[in-house]
Amino acid sequence: MNAVLPAAGLSRRMGTQKLLLPFGSGTVLEAVLRNLRLAGLTPVFCVLSEATRRALPPLGEDVDVRINPAPERGYASSLAIGLDALPPGPFCLMLGDLPTARPDDMARLRRAFDRRPSGRTALAPCRGGRFGHPIFFEDLWRGRLRALAGDRGGRDLLRRYREELWTVDGPDGLFADLDTPEAYAALSEGAAVDFEKTGAM
Repeated sequence: MNAVLPAAGLSRRMGTQKLLLPFGSGTVLEAVLRNLRLAGLTPVFCVLSEATRRALPPLGEDVDVRINPAPERGYASSLAIGLDALPPGPFCLMLGDLPTARPDDMARLRRAFDRRPSGRTALAPCRGGRFGHPIFFEDLWRGRLRALAGDRGGRDLLRRYREELWTVDGPDGLFADLDTPEAYAALSEGAAVDFEKTGAM
């Protein structure tokens, strides 16, 4: 299962590049990549800014790194670069700031996607109207997602095609993205320790 990981954001609300913050035995981004590997969601087409790429060690042969030369254009510009790199076929969309999304939970989502009812072309974890990640798509979604612009994610798009979307509940880790110093402190002091004990990190 190919995965696209748009991760060239400027982390304005965090005040520093959140993907490079320590988490477990590496950085936030490295934790996400490790969890994707353990879930069997590779290769990963990862879109970074040049500054973030330079600050990271090699990410592995299963990570195809693409550079967004103008990350200030917003999330959609990174998503488009990742989508253009994907080979044909189904894929999942993950975020670079969800290090507490456990591999077994992501693998469970993938199995649910494989068993989705006829006519459902995408699967997303959803709770109280809020979508989590990863989200799984049939290939026909590539053009739909490619048409997004700016910093808006795909929430409105998912709602527009609600009749094609299969939603499932999921644990907190699929929804707990890191946007603020307070969110990072809460996760790194609590969830990161638990993840290290379970081997997910």
